Amino acid sequence: MVREMAAETLGLNVNGALAADQLIACLADEFWQVRLKAIRSLGRMKIERAVRPIGNGINHDQANLRKEAAAALGEIAHPDGEVFLAVIADDPDPDVRKNARWALQQIAARKARAGA
Repeated sequence: MVREMAAETLGLNVNGALAADQLIACLADEFWQVRLKAIRSLGRMKIERAVRPIGNGINHDQANLRKEAAAALGEIAHPDGEVFLAVIADDPDPDVRKNARWALQQIAARKARAGA
């Protein structure tokens, strides 16, 4: 519980670069709840270098973790996230599928803005 709260609190930290390193390290925590909070924080902070570490956990057994990973990838909206989102686009959990579709839309919108 302490690590879970720390991961969430780090996301509120003003020093994003320092917090991002610590949050990315939290993605390897043994408890999925800690990873979930770290993913949520990294998404809110739009840390692009976290796309791959977040995406590496996209196949987790916990639907809540997959759903949060999809949402974070959508918040970050970096094109590298598409590969990971394609894996869960047909997820058995409807909330995961919904977040994956939304995230893919966010990435497409970012690409369209960059091309304009």
